[in-house]
Amino acid sequence: MESVTLELAITAGVTILLTVILGFLDRGPMGAFVLGAGTTLSSGICIAGALVGLKLGESTGGWIGLLLGILLSGMLGALLLGKFIRARNRRYIAALWYGYCALCIAGHLAGGWIGLLTITLPAVIIFWIGSFRISARILPLPTRLALEDEPDEQRGRDQQATQGRNEQIQAFRSLLTFTIGTNYPYYFGRNGRAELRVEGNPFNQFFAGPGLVCTDCDHVSYVTNGIEVRGVFGPGLSFTGLFDLEPKIIDLRPQLREFPVEALTKDGIPIRVLTFAAFQIHPGHRRLASGKEAELRQPELGQPFPFRHRAVYDAVASEPIERGRHREQSGERHEWDDTLVPDIARRIVQDIISRYDVDELCAAYDPDRDPHTEIIREMERRLRRALQPYGIHLMVGWIGNLTPLESTVMERRLDNWRTEWERRILMLMSQSKAERTRQIERARAAAEAEIVLRLGQVVEASTSGDDVSGTALALRFIDCLGEMISESSSQWPLPDSVERTLTRLRGEIVEGPR
Repeated sequence: MESVTLELAITAGVTILLTVILGFLDRGPMGAFVLGAGTTLSSGICIAGALVGLKLGESTGGWIGLLLGILLSGMLGALLLGKFIRARNRRYIAALWYGYCALCIAGHLAGGWIGLLTITLPAVIIFWIGSFRISARILPLPTRLALEDEPDEQRGRDQQATQGRNEQIQAFRSLLTFTIGTNYPYYFGRNGRAELRVEGNPFNQFFAGPGLVCTDCDHVSYVTNGIEVRGVFGPGLSFTGLFDLEPKIIDLRPQLREFPVEALTKDGIPIRVLTFAAFQIHPGHRRLASGKEAELRQPELGQPFPFRHRAVYDAVASEPIERGRHREQSGERHEWDDTLVPDIARRIVQDIISRYDVDELCAAYDPDRDPHTEIIREMERRLRRALQPYGIHLMVGWIGNLTPLESTVMERRLDNWRTEWERRILMLMSQSKAERTRQIERARAAAEAEIVLRLGQVVEASTSGDDVSGTALALRFIDCLGEMISESSSQWPLPDSVERTLTRLRGEIVEGPR
């Protein structure tokens, strides 16, 4: 009887010690006290049942008392401990206790102390090590660098290894708490929202958690405790902790937003313009071997969308909050991609338009100076610089047509354009008529000068000879006119009657008077 009592006492002491260590690793001194007290109570009930049974019926009574003590302690442990830790599945607690006690009984029956050391202890070790290994295979644990922007490659590998070990421990805790029912909520990202898959209470503190959040390759998530951002999780599976509220899902893909902007011009005319902005969470830069920053990182096949943890934190931490009208009303928090970029872009566009007059904005197209292009370039430059502190990368920005809000302004602008174009048309017609007159006069003067020159040549030829007749001079003069007409025909087309007239005159001169 003394040997059996000693064996039960030593087994109970080892069990209590192990549970105290497990409770301390989970929740510190409070966890060690809670789990140790529960195990001590259960072990005491088992030992008391065995001792009472031995006194009543020796060996058979001892076994009956021990089994009744195990049964009663398991039920009380599941009831009291399960209620204290708010477990939804208390039967698993009883099953663990009954399984452990069954291993101890099997080892004792097989060989006493030797059986406990060679059967019970290895079986317990194999069970927990196997559970630890299986938990890492059940959940799709991600393999990624903890900090994408870490410049030290060796430090990055060390952080990756540390993260891998922590995730395996979290997966093991997730397996145990899921079976007990003390897990935190499990969420899956769908269509930009967190979808609850498994219910849980994130405010349980004893032997509870962690929770899960799983997102696609093009989404990340972050969790808050209602006051501050607790963590930013990349694509894939991540674990949440105590007091973590429902996660928020962030889309890493490029976002396109269009929004109207109303502004006042320099002369006080209200203008409306449709503004567009394409942006995304900053993906980070691809680092060269020299350590210098190169181009932005781009999505790669088989890899999640690149992003910077700090950029996500900056974006969500700067989400605008709309205060309630009354003090007792809480503020409404807006998503970063819905209002943050439009609000910043709206102020920039309003400031740029205020530097222009309505005549400059609505003037006819001038290739030397286009206010529309100037506004787009300045808006894009200023907006890209303004979004950098918020972790947002502006891809491109542009504006639509600048339209006055008042219809009278449009009517006046149309009248001005009509007047201006009429003035330009009349000016062009006057310039064309004047140019035509100048060309005609210039051609006439050139023709007269040519005639005088040719006549001078004919007269000079007639004075140099003694026997030149008037008929020869007339014929020579007609030949000169024919040469002039033939030369000018290539530049200015003349009627066919001119050549016929010269031919008829030549014939009349040759035939003489009748």
